[in-house]
Amino acid sequence: MNKILDRVIMLQNCIIITGSPGTGKTLISNILSKQLHVPLVRATEIVTTYGLGSYDPESDTYDVDVEDLKKILLKVVNAPAVIDSVIPDILPQELVELVVVLRLDPIVLAKRLVSRQWKVKKILENVEAELLGIVTYEAVKYYGLEKVVEIDTTGKTPEYIAEEIIQIIKTKDVSKYQPFTVDWLTKYTDPMEFRRRILTMINNY
Repeated sequence: MNKILDRVIMLQNCIIITGSPGTGKTLISNILSKQLHVPLVRATEIVTTYGLGSYDPESDTYDVDVEDLKKILLKVVNAPAVIDSVIPDILPQELVELVVVLRLDPIVLAKRLVSRQWKVKKILENVEAELLGIVTYEAVKYYGLEKVVEIDTTGKTPEYIAEEIIQIIKTKDVSKYQPFTVDWLTKYTDPMEFRRRILTMINNY
């Protein structure tokens, strides 16, 4: 069986690529979609197309009705597919083969978000969520430990990470990617000092 055909049959259901904003979901999802020869569905595009979110100027984000998003996704998603979403719990468990939570060193993440000129509140909320592993928690809470993996993307190219994910799908070996193995709190032990670093970074930009 040739390499391309082998990759086509690897993915039997949907794979969700999730993580904090700025961890690389867009680039990695795009690469996976092409390499696996399956459709790519971006949750943000669904929200925009169907008018599911209301803009909150204070946080500079869209408040999304998750239940409405789930209903629309059930209508438009045909498995197998790659789903790019900040929100992990957007499809029924039976439609999901794997949930990949992309993690990134919070200081590196802060630099990315500062360079995008996001508002201070939005940067702090997302960086502190990454520090605490909120997306991993939400993913495991909904899908269970057996369907969720974590990948530390720090210092890696999108192509390298996409290949890691393909190997996970192909081999079913998730031993190196168990949820909650990425723990930024062991590196950044003082939350107040961590916040001061982020605020200094923002003020110096």
